[in-house]
Amino acid sequence: MQRGAVCLAAAAALFVYNIISDSYAGSYSHRIVNEMTEYISQQKTDREPDSSSVSSSDNSQARKGISSVFSSDGCDYIGYLTIPSLELELPVASSWSYDRLNLTPCRYSGSLVTRDLVIAGHNYDSHFGRIGSLPEGSEVIFTNVMGDSFHYVTVLTESLYPDETVRMTCSGYDLSLFTCNLMGTERVTVRCRKR
Repeated sequence: MQRGAVCLAAAAALFVYNIISDSYAGSYSHRIVNEMTEYISQQKTDREPDSSSVSSSDNSQARKGISSVFSSDGCDYIGYLTIPSLELELPVASSWSYDRLNLTPCRYSGSLVTRDLVIAGHNYDSHFGRIGSLPEGSEVIFTNVMGDSFHYVTVLTESLYPDETVRMTCSGYDLSLFTCNLMGTERVTVRCRKR
């Protein structure tokens, strides 16, 4: 009887801990996205050329001076992800670590340029916990720190085992989003194609 009570108490404590962690991660991500969108807006204002005197090649030269990362709280971010049907807007850290993943989705591998970007996110409700419910054809938008938006559509949801790293990163899809299932035994993976 006592073991059962201990197990119930431990389960309840874990449940409360996860709710608190999810709430904190959601608030943290919201703050970073707000800071990033302000930064992007300021960068766009600073680089707006006088169209009557600057050629398009001059404008592209001006863009080269813009940083490809946004830094906050000691972390670099490459942009933010918007999933309208889940009402999510999340910053994406430039590289992943377990500690960083508790706060924000992270670039796991690939890039926008090579069209093989893989983003890992925690299975919090405020992060990637609901991506497995995205129907085929859902819109996903990635906005880099220069303010350029890349539009994707979901084409496949699959489950991969944790050791299927090559299958995760060398999929042939333009964008992949993944998170652990609730038991941590599989990776819920959403594959996307660029529009």
